[in-house]
Amino acid sequence: GTTGRAPLGYLNVRKDIDGRLVNTVDVDPKRVPLVTWAFDQYATGDYSVVELLADATARGWTTIPTPQRPSGPVGRSTFFKILRNPYDISLVPYRGANHPSSHEPLIDLTTWQRVQSILDAAKKARACKRVHDHYRKGSLFGGACGSRLQLDLPTNKQGVQYAYYSCSGRQTRKTKCTRRAIPVAVAEQLTADY
Repeated sequence: GTTGRAPLGYLNVRKDIDGRLVNTVDVDPKRVPLVTWAFDQYATGDYSVVELLADATARGWTTIPTPQRPSGPVGRSTFFKILRNPYDISLVPYRGANHPSSHEPLIDLTTWQRVQSILDAAKKARACKRVHDHYRKGSLFGGACGSRLQLDLPTNKQGVQYAYYSCSGRQTRKTKCTRRAIPVAVAEQLTADY
């Protein structure tokens, strides 16, 4: 059995189990093909979550109606939760860990793990983009020579990217500045202290 509302792809049902009615979950025949299709498509790496949600919506994927709310389009945050939900591989989160459950899995483990990896990579890319669009970008100037500080994003041999501010005067050799690169976090702290 389960408590709470079943995730999309499943339905809350009451079943006769050994002569007594039990609240449990069963697969949703209307939505199972869309759930498995969504995982398979996202696992290819060819879709963003937004693109995939738009395609799934066009294919008729909607929420399950309730007495308080009619069926409607699946929201983006709900869609993220579906792709992240270990319930689809028959694991139920409980007290910070995933535990096996008896309900029927919708997604095979390999596909689910592939989707998690792509979601993790996309999350990391969004975090890097937030650094690229740093709110101080273009507004900092070096105290040594007065040149504008530019945002640089070098990558080391392990593929880890770092964010630094460096003197544009030194980079273009327009000045004789010797100021070394400043990590973004240090630049933020210096600005706050100032």
